[in-house]
Amino acid sequence: MNQILAWSATIFSILYGVLTAIAGVGQISEGKIQRWAAWGMIVCGLLVTAAGILLIFRNSLVLGILLAGLLGIHGLAIRNGIQMFGKITPSHHLARLLISAVLVVLTYFGLK
Repeated sequence: MNQILAWSATIFSILYGVLTAIAGVGQISEGKIQRWAAWGMIVCGLLVTAAGILLIFRNSLVLGILLAGLLGIHGLAIRNGIQMFGKITPSHHLARLLISAVLVVLTYFGLK
């Protein structure tokens, strides 16, 4: 069972991280947010991706790297929403929170 959870967390983390990094690249070209914030999304997406890859090797740093990436994504998403729209969209951040919670739980139990 742990193997299934670990592989699920790996695939989900890599997918979510890569998609977040791609969105950051898109934000650089659109110029709707500051470049540092877009680069921050790229870096945080790559952290989530790295956590997924390290989970394959059962590295003890996985949970810390994953949490750092997810917290960075949440913080930057809130900041970018305020900059682009003057407010945050609660449903958007609730969806991100749900995805993050699933990733953390899968990773935690996948490491056990």
